[in-house]
Amino acid sequence: MSERDDEPPASFPVLRLEVDQYMHHLDDTDLTDEEKTKLLEGLWLLVTEFMSIGFETHPAQQALAARKAKTVDRADVEQPQKRR
Repeated sequence: MSERDDEPPASFPVLRLEVDQYMHHLDDTDLTDEEKTKLLEGLWLLVTEFMSIGFETHPAQQALAARKAKTVDRADVEQPQKRR
């Protein structure tokens, strides 16, 4: 089974915001539902960015890890002998 190029590796879970699960925390505020949703989306973005940095799920960290995995240690590669 092949993975699509636009999907993250299986080892990195996809986090999705379910606004309805958190909306009740803002019931005592004077915010409209639209404002509550925007607030939750902003907080979600902030939290997930900190998580991505801390758990190496940030795209830049994934790219560096993939690059390191493809790099061959030069000491492990036989050097061809020069012709005389």
